[in-house]
Amino acid sequence: MTHIVANQNLIFKSFWDSCLKVMASYLSPNERSSFYSCASTTLVFGLTHNLENACITNMDYFLRHIVGETNKIDIPRDVCDEITSEPLGSLTVIHNHPNSTAPSCNDYKFFLTHISLKNMAVCGHRGNLYFIKKGKLFYQEATDVIDLLCVALQNVSRKIWLLALDFHGYSVDEIGTASEEIQTICINSAMEILFVYTCRQLEKYGFRGYRKG
Repeated sequence: MTHIVANQNLIFKSFWDSCLKVMASYLSPNERSSFYSCASTTLVFGLTHNLENACITNMDYFLRHIVGETNKIDIPRDVCDEITSEPLGSLTVIHNHPNSTAPSCNDYKFFLTHISLKNMAVCGHRGNLYFIKKGKLFYQEATDVIDLLCVALQNVSRKIWLLALDFHGYSVDEIGTASEEIQTICINSAMEILFVYTCRQLEKYGFRGYRKG
């Protein structure tokens, strides 16, 4: 029991350090308390139930809390409609990854295609944190090319996945014969590279990103 508590203390110490950096660099003073409240609620729920969950907030109050499965969360249609009806750049979505991986390609697509979302954060169960923010330039110039950005990300995601497999000596057809450990390494490597690539490519549209893996 002492070991478990000590481990959780290390997780929350790492998580708190990351949140401090994100709050200081990317959020206004009025947003910081709400962000940490939502992010910590998401992480604690995930650690307690070993499920993905998401909080959507306008930084004044929780708009919605959605509970998913162990490694998957689907946002219901009525929630998507509610997000769409909110003002431009007014919302933040925070969700967890029990396996502590970087955001997935579907996470980026969801974030890009809902222009009411200004910030996205992914909390890992190791205490790691990924954060990405749309700048003003996105709303001025990038909305016309959202579909192109999503397709490009999908294509890049596949290429990075193939490179990760090739690095470990496997093809797509052969990955099923690899050990679970190798499969996990390939997936995690691909998602880490995708996060760095995404942030760099979208900087021209005013995006800013933070990661503590």
